[in-house]
Amino acid sequence: MVTHSAYNPKKTEVFQTGSLNMFSRVKAHFQVDGEYLGRVNNIKATIIPGALEVIC
Repeated sequence: MVTHSAYNPKKTEVFQTGSLNMFSRVKAHFQVDGEYLGRVNNIKATIIPGALEVIC
């Protein structure tokens, strides 16, 4: 649920990494960059340096 409330650091953990594997015992709804992936219990992600070009 989107509440548009202020960021609450007590409810959020922030990690910095180049890649990750996330596992959950139960499936949860998951979305990446606006794309709904469905209910999953395993996510693998990798950061690709320089993959995004921003022009202002």
